[in-house]
Amino acid sequence: MMEFLALQQADIMCFQEFFESHNPKEYAANISYIRDRLHYPYYFFSHDYKRFDGMLETGVILFSKYPILQTLLTRYNTLDTLKAAVSLIAADIKVGDQTLRVFTTHLQSVLFHSKDYHNLDIIINVDDSLLEASRSIVKKLRRAYGLRSGQADTVRAQLDRSPFPAIICGDFNDVPNSYVYSHIRGDRQDAFIQKGFGIGRTFAHLSPTLRIDYILADPFFKVLQCRKFSLPYSDHHPVVADLQLP
Repeated sequence: MMEFLALQQADIMCFQEFFESHNPKEYAANISYIRDRLHYPYYFFSHDYKRFDGMLETGVILFSKYPILQTLLTRYNTLDTLKAAVSLIAADIKVGDQTLRVFTTHLQSVLFHSKDYHNLDIIINVDDSLLEASRSIVKKLRRAYGLRSGQADTVRAQLDRSPFPAIICGDFNDVPNSYVYSHIRGDRQDAFIQKGFGIGRTFAHLSPTLRIDYILADPFFKVLQCRKFSLPYSDHHPVVADLQLP
């Protein structure tokens, strides 16, 4: 994965599920590797979840080769105890004499487990236990949809407040015909629609056409290209876009 990232030579990288270790005897530290070996001196990490001893933590993170002037962190306002959404973060990045604001986030996951994927097989194959399997799936879908819609409202409000041209990169856990996608997108450009090709599948499981990861850019930018890479390193496929400042 690190070799792939190095080959892209991106100016800015956004990760929606980032793992960091503070105990080198257990795992290598990812932040220092990307900062020092891949040469991204500027970053902002949300520190959403920590192990009980504080030695392992996860969250959403943004790396930049350009200076970060200031950062913004927004915790989603939810009483739900599910640990499947991280914060919304943003960084104001200085590129030449211009400033842009880059957001990244991971919205609420459905939290399917192996049993849920088995239930989906039952539904697809119209098994005798179809009704019981459907109830389990629908309950999780309804809960996640409700949480994501509120999170989408939070994201849109922050995007609308941005004093600079904005880009949002994220795992929305929702498809392009959803409320979440359309509300967050607004009049922004979907890099894949502008310059991508094929079906754009970004999630490796379930439907072969599931596009749930996005790069959305202010009309201020010109989208030069967008590409999705099918790689075996994660259950999500990376999306890479070139955006040009006027």
